[in-house]
Amino acid sequence: MQKGEISLILAVGLPASVTNFMQTIGMTLTNRHLGAYGSDSIAVMGIVLKIVNIVMLIIVGLAFGGQPLTGFVYGSGNRARLRKVLTFAYRIVGCSAAVMAIVVALVAHPLIAAFLKEEALITQGVTMLWLQLPGMILMGLGLVTICTFQSMGKGLPALILSLCRQGVVYAAVIVVLSATFGYYGVISAQLVADVVSILIAAGLFMVYIRPELK
Repeated sequence: MQKGEISLILAVGLPASVTNFMQTIGMTLTNRHLGAYGSDSIAVMGIVLKIVNIVMLIIVGLAFGGQPLTGFVYGSGNRARLRKVLTFAYRIVGCSAAVMAIVVALVAHPLIAAFLKEEALITQGVTMLWLQLPGMILMGLGLVTICTFQSMGKGLPALILSLCRQGVVYAAVIVVLSATFGYYGVISAQLVADVVSILIAAGLFMVYIRPELK
């Protein structure tokens, strides 16, 4: 195997593995900061994240499903078709995530009530869930960007984004928000981290991907 081939494999595989690892880090940080507000808060957030993760698996499948096509079109050098593929990818993932977020928001109460009986905890869970939903759309767009970087063999920006959402950015955000706003700062930290991460993704897109589309 050639040195260049190893680099390409790492460019695709390393960001994906880091993304999975960061999910564990994110959960640990969330539990640590929620611990100050009782074990019930940690349990409710666990239920909320399980619901969110079911939807996110669909979004992840859509984002990664288009990766082979993006890589093929990029390799062919057909920039006009590449623009169309990326436009379609962002639209389909973004719109699908938005529709699913709206549906989950509408049925948030019965979803949480399927796991909890106390109305106070159900209300707490609904609030947590609502705060997670906008981030699903942003994460979907971020995943498309990561997949595009991987398809183009651009490992560094893909790795940077993989470290952001539930890693470096989330760690900084949850520390600041928990100290500033307490409980509501903790449960809204993921949404704020998603906003910051998508801004970073947009900046990296302009630097690394946009020149390839001209």
